Amino acid sequence: MSPLTAHCGIYVAVNEAGVRRVLRHVTRQRPSLIAYGTAGIVANPSRLCGPLDPAPIVLQRGRPLVTVMDPLPVLGTSAPAYQVDYGVQVSALEVDFAPGQMALPAELGSLGEQQLALHVGLTAGVGCPSDLTSRPGEDPVILPVDHLTCFALDLYAVVGMTFVGAPGPQHLHALLGGLEIVDLGPAGMEELVECYLGLVVRLAVLPRLEAPVIEIVQSVLGATIQLDPTPTGPDVPHNPAVEADQLAVMLEATATTGGGGGGGGGGATADRGDVRPRVRNGAFDLTAAVSERTFRDLFAGIRDGFRLARSDSRDFGTFTLGYDLALHLARGSVDLEADGAVHVRELDVVFDHLGVSLGIDLPSFCVGGFCLIPNPFGGCILRAPRFCLFEDDPDIVIPLDLGGLITSELSAVLALLVRYRVDPTRPAGMNDWDAHDAGLANHWQVLLDPTRVDIDLFDIADTLGDLLERAVDAAVDGMLGGLPGWARDLAKAILGSAIDVLRSVLDVGDDLSEWLADRLGVGLGLFNVITAAVAAHLTSRRPIEFEDPFPVPENPLPPLPFLIPIEYLGVQVQDSEAILTVDIGD
Repeated sequence: MSPLTAHCGIYVAVNEAGVRRVLRHVTRQRPSLIAYGTAGIVANPSRLCGPLDPAPIVLQRGRPLVTVMDPLPVLGTSAPAYQVDYGVQVSALEVDFAPGQMALPAELGSLGEQQLALHVGLTAGVGCPSDLTSRPGEDPVILPVDHLTCFALDLYAVVGMTFVGAPGPQHLHALLGGLEIVDLGPAGMEELVECYLGLVVRLAVLPRLEAPVIEIVQSVLGATIQLDPTPTGPDVPHNPAVEADQLAVMLEATATTGGGGGGGGGGATADRGDVRPRVRNGAFDLTAAVSERTFRDLFAGIRDGFRLARSDSRDFGTFTLGYDLALHLARGSVDLEADGAVHVRELDVVFDHLGVSLGIDLPSFCVGGFCLIPNPFGGCILRAPRFCLFEDDPDIVIPLDLGGLITSELSAVLALLVRYRVDPTRPAGMNDWDAHDAGLANHWQVLLDPTRVDIDLFDIADTLGDLLERAVDAAVDGMLGGLPGWARDLAKAILGSAIDVLRSVLDVGDDLSEWLADRLGVGLGLFNVITAAVAAHLTSRRPIEFEDPFPVPENPLPPLPFLIPIEYLGVQVQDSEAILTVDIGD
């Protein structure tokens, strides 16, 4: 079985069951999208021909249940005219993707390839009064009735899918392929109503149901990823594709400056949420896949966001060693592998600055003090000056700039974890809409879990040892510079080569540069500092993060956000792609 992202960077497929759940949330959170009526019906929605089932938040926030429409005039009455109330509502809404299981009217035939079928139950009613005692005044008269005279229609439509809009913010758009009303007669009346309803569907309903797929995916992965529909061709014959009971879209993904990177995060393990297992069986409502190439783009943003500035020092007895550094990560390779892990290899540890301070406690000794003029009767009449050296601790401090002289590489093995985080500051009992408005929503997170982070000293510049030797000689010469020439010569004769003394004092082997790198990396724990900082950075990153319930982008944003509850999120790393699976809550 070929990867889902074999011909694209991002693959997203929604199962028809998931679409039904979304439509259910739409009708409950936006009842005014499926119910229309005059002001009298808006004021008293119970007069509709069927009950509405709004979500409680709609009533709590006083949002409209019915979209207000102008009354229906009584034809032939002069202005100001008589008018009547009416109401129209969607009583049933079903969707079926190819190959299709829904029984369609004979006029539509069977569901074709790359199509989906819609069944819309419509209930409509008109106020037909029996009492005509009212007379028109200055304003149009709406004839009073206690109830509507109702009738029902079953409408079936066959729809295709396409992308519309400028590159970048394209929307998924439905194309009406056929429409049929069941058992409406006579034939001319049915044709007339179907024509009118077809216009309503094409010009009013379908444009309002355009799905902002690009915008939604970008909001999950990060706006630094540019997405465009994958071009169709021999490898991708249909995009979007309606088949196998799902609607799938394939997107090209390109990282803009800075790469991807998803959610930030400050800190850490304490910020991680809980594991939430799946509670249902069968097909997932939504399946998405990120190609290895796109994952690399996302990881590049995480890599480029790492910076470390640190300083430390330690006393080792005969010497002290300290460092002051600033570094970042660059290059490297990222592979998704069949073992279910993300393997990061050969990340360059680039030292923007690496200053080292080496303090040395040299053996103290004294020169001079010998007798210049002996006293024949014993003692000394005149002695040479006595100079004692290296009595401090440390005696000399050697600053070294090692930036660019030490090269290290870092590798890591990462697992992808899914966690559900409840905002700890969210008051108990707060509903999802209030939490969204207050910035206290819960979140689904895909986290990086570094199971192993290793750093290797890849190379030490050959000049490092020479640099260290010259620095030691210069430091010793500087200390002896204040002595008289005879005392300086005598001290050097006693001391010998400064670097030989350093080797003896510090117990250095043949390679000074390796000794220094080992003391920095192991003795002073510099490598542990770097790996711990990288691990903490990776742990705090959230390549994918989104609110639960998920806020569907709308423009303009209404006073009541449209939220889709996410019941389950899973992630699986396979060879060449990472797959996300989602169940939408009821």
